Amino acid sequence: MSNILNYEHLKTKQDAKTAAEDLDRRNRAVFQQLLEKHGLLASHEANFQMLVKFAGGELTPEKAEFLLNNPPPGISLQFQDERNAWIKKILDLLHDPTQKRFTSWDEAQERKRLAYKTRSELMARYEQLKLKQEMARKSAPELRADIAAIRKAEERDNPFPGWPRLPKQIVRPGTVRAVQLDAAYIKNLDAFSLKRLVAVYGPWVNARLNGTA
Repeated sequence: MSNILNYEHLKTKQDAKTAAEDLDRRNRAVFQQLLEKHGLLASHEANFQMLVKFAGGELTPEKAEFLLNNPPPGISLQFQDERNAWIKKILDLLHDPTQKRFTSWDEAQERKRLAYKTRSELMARYEQLKLKQEMARKSAPELRADIAAIRKAEERDNPFPGWPRLPKQIVRPGTVRAVQLDAAYIKNLDAFSLKRLVAVYGPWVNARLNGTA
């Protein structure tokens, strides 16, 4: 009986931990959507936690938009132009004091390229560089374990198993700027492009059109 109770106790704790991690992941995904839509909404943790608290623990686009449009007394989200701050964070990651891997000239050129990117693109670039540097410091077994964990999380979060997740942004052929792959964009696609999108992403397309993905 003691072993059974011990198992049940540990299993309950593990399930609760997994559920909390899944909820946090979903909440942060909604927060990221909000940041992409509202370019001046500050991306810091305080704004995220304020939104989650207002939403009662589970953040949805509807609850977030309601707060933005109807801010009650005592709740004040912060808005600011963060682009320069993200550019600095990216250049700090790339900085090489030896001037061998990343020179001052490289930095100047990178700064010029980054100046044309949106806040969401800058955040994605920062996370990409950060992940790349973290992976470079890990051993092969650690990398395999990380990849397995990421795949497991993606499978658990994917409401349409077997279909790749539809990206939030897309770079159209012949252009360099990313555009939002939202319902309005999808509705304006020609028949051939829409058919090709559905062939690749399947039910994700309808979910995006319905505002549920």
